[in-house]
Amino acid sequence: GKSMQLYAGFKHDSSLNRVNTWNAEKRFSRAYIDDDNDPVIESDLDLEGGVTLGAVREFLDTFGLSVRAFRKHIGYDD
Repeated sequence: GKSMQLYAGFKHDSSLNRVNTWNAEKRFSRAYIDDDNDPVIESDLDLEGGVTLGAVREFLDTFGLSVRAFRKHIGYDD
């Protein structure tokens, strides 16, 4: 493929306002409410033009940090 996407969804009530706040404050991921009204976070890595193993590892690490922060942001762990 030409890109890699990571996705995490949570069975949790969260307001659209809270999800929109995430999008306004964060740069390397996006969040939305899916068709089941659950909050979702995802991120894409463009692979066109080539990519190094280090870039893929950094992408995975950054997404892991983002997921942990998003869980806290939406109150999933409360």
